[in-house]
Amino acid sequence: MNRIILILLLSFVSIYSQIENAKRLLGNEIYGNDMIFTSYDISTKNNDILMAWLNSSENNLTTYTDTIYFAITNDFGETFAQYHSFSFVDYKFYKNSTVRLIQNGENISIYFFAEEFKNNISNNGIYYLSSDDNGNTWSDITKLANVYLSQSYYKFDLFVNEAGNISFVYYKSIPKGVYYQYSTDNGATWTELKISSTKTTTDITAVESNNNEFRIYFLAENNSDVNELRELLSTDNGATWGEKVIMPYLLEDSFILGKRRYI
Repeated sequence: MNRIILILLLSFVSIYSQIENAKRLLGNEIYGNDMIFTSYDISTKNNDILMAWLNSSENNLTTYTDTIYFAITNDFGETFAQYHSFSFVDYKFYKNSTVRLIQNGENISIYFFAEEFKNNISNNGIYYLSSDDNGNTWSDITKLANVYLSQSYYKFDLFVNEAGNISFVYYKSIPKGVYYQYSTDNGATWTELKISSTKTTTDITAVESNNNEFRIYFLAENNSDVNELRELLSTDNGATWGEKVIMPYLLEDSFILGKRRYI
């Protein structure tokens, strides 16, 4: 058993090292040493590592950036088979907001929180870009749903079932709590449920065990400087939720769940 655990640990360290090398190579070759990754997501398929991210230069003191990026490496960071940058008039992306990468065969989608400012009117929401040819060409920016996420808490995550249906979870500070939104008409309308009245959360992750079981893991403050890891569980497709503390007294504001890394 100890041998198996050691092999798994070494495998994780090796994959993590390859991903970090890819990030460093991409940053140094394209942007220079003053580039900072502010938010990203990573997916793997065979020998490919897919990355979607937001970045900012060290001297950018604003809370937002105007470009989102995507790249594929198939030689563990030595070179990049694809590299795309996306900028859109009237849209801005908050530097620390969630970026979520969904991959299913040749279909790839990038989800992110953005603010559209047009005709002196501001609209916040979760948007996405999609590709059906493994990232060679991409759609225009499309809104998934309206949602207002308070500044410094632009965190959300997605449930995607086998049929491709999407629902999502996020934290809002006004009114304070964890919220869940779902659609029964392919995204034409959305229903919002408040599923927890917890204090401030700094990270949130959605896990779908099967089509009837949703789990949400998040960090919640239980005093001024200590976090605890909590779980929300639904066994009826998100209609009702139960909550419990998984691990109390975490001092950091990040956690690792499965193959995704959060910082």
